[in-house]
Amino acid sequence: SSGINAEYGVDSRILEELPITANSSGYTLSWVLNTYEGEEYLYHGGDTFTTSTFITLSRDAGFAVFCSSTGSTSARSANQLYSWYVQDLLAGREPWLNTSTICSFPEPWTSSNATYSSPSSSVADNSSDLTAHEGTYHHDFFGNLTIELQEQGLYFAYNRFNCILQRDPTARSKFECVGNAPHVPSDPEISVDYRMITVEFTDLGLHTNVMESNEKYLFTRSAAEKLSSAAALLFVIMVHLLH
Repeated sequence: SSGINAEYGVDSRILEELPITANSSGYTLSWVLNTYEGEEYLYHGGDTFTTSTFITLSRDAGFAVFCSSTGSTSARSANQLYSWYVQDLLAGREPWLNTSTICSFPEPWTSSNATYSSPSSSVADNSSDLTAHEGTYHHDFFGNLTIELQEQGLYFAYNRFNCILQRDPTARSKFECVGNAPHVPSDPEISVDYRMITVEFTDLGLHTNVMESNEKYLFTRSAAEKLSSAAALLFVIMVHLLH
């Protein structure tokens, strides 16, 4: 096996140790051409910060396997493992995975050497103008995210993804951060996926890349929230002038 599906959470080095044969041979019309245990398949997957989906199609046998999981890096690898398990069942083979080894994966075949870098330490940026950015921002498809001013700066929270925004030195309305989305909330040491996002505040709301690509989407605020933020900023300015 070589290098297949590494982007879905199964490292190519781990794949070399597994008792299967799997290879990717190309990519066309948004589908990855794949051979698993001598049979041809098409697959494609994708994720946001906290949800991952994966679909595998068998053109010859006429079936499809669709998996959807919450989490980030672990969700991607879990979807691939579930798909392999069902593919084996539908092909009439004894699955090489079971409920025990799916949970312990990649053991007993090999130990996982994956490591994740911690986010860089943030520099406090609690300037008075940051209060104007506080609030709940909405996208009709992706839902809500919140921005809150804390001691270290602007706190960005989208579902289970969170981070402290760092201001871009070249533009006061632009920020970036490295955040994490732990797959197991009770143990942040397990399966933490760190991602870089960028945020740009505008009069309409904010633009940010919440998907797996770098494409930015507009999240808007209600008129009431905009008025509240403007009033809060005006109050801070007045207090500053009085002092």
